[in-house]
Amino acid sequence: EALIVGIAATVVWPLSLPRSLTALRYVCVLSVLAICLTAIAVACKAPGYAQAKGGLDMEADPLEAEEAWELKWWNPDPASAMQSFSISLFAFAAHTNAVPVATSLRRADGYSIWCVSLYSVCIEVVFYAIMGLGGYLSFRGLTKQDFILNYRNDDVGMFLVRCIYGVVVCLGAPINLSPAASSILGLLGCSTHGRRSRASHCAVVTVVIVSCACVAIWNEHIADVIGLIGSSFGSLIVLAWPAMIYRKTLFQLHPPLIARFVFYSLSCAAALGFAAFLTQAVIAWHG
Repeated sequence: EALIVGIAATVVWPLSLPRSLTALRYVCVLSVLAICLTAIAVACKAPGYAQAKGGLDMEADPLEAEEAWELKWWNPDPASAMQSFSISLFAFAAHTNAVPVATSLRRADGYSIWCVSLYSVCIEVVFYAIMGLGGYLSFRGLTKQDFILNYRNDDVGMFLVRCIYGVVVCLGAPINLSPAASSILGLLGCSTHGRRSRASHCAVVTVVIVSCACVAIWNEHIADVIGLIGSSFGSLIVLAWPAMIYRKTLFQLHPPLIARFVFYSLSCAAALGFAAFLTQAVIAWHG
């Protein structure tokens, strides 16, 4: 708890206060390198951990051990499926590269924006699939919500991955937090200029960081937290708002069949995301 509070107070909070993020632009490259390094490390270590059965003690309780090591390609639990869907939304919505990329594409044509969006999503799918499959095949039923914690503490390679990701999170959070604070002030109708605006910006940043630190201290189940965030904010950012924008701006420009397919697909997925949020919220409340 002390480490979380210390990092939030001494690193994340000061870096999130300025509105200019030019000094942190190189962190985006570090984030991509961290994802690549993690995928490579997980894929390379998967055979060794799988052969050792993830460090599972097969002699303590053979039946329970066999059940934990059983390979399951599908979980029939609807709540787990909804949580996985929510985490996927969060994964594709929260990226430190989003802000600088959006800024660079401000004057780009539609084709360039389409290509960047398509290629980036395809690359994300590849790397997330490698990490997801590698992590699950290494530990199977023993996989923790933060699967990096499954690796041994004396594993030097994964220790380096943890260190790099720690730096990425600490320096990458301000890249998303500072624009988010400005957006919140804009939605509230506050002025974006002057001393009062700077004070409001600092207040919003402080409230968000304190809230995040409290959640991190209170709840160690990272998948539950990400699932709730992904199904709420992720559904809005990735599905609901794009559906509304598409309906008002692009619906009439596309053939009717394609337009209806795109719009109703986004709308149904958004409804599924909100249903996932309600399901996870009820489970968390009663759990």
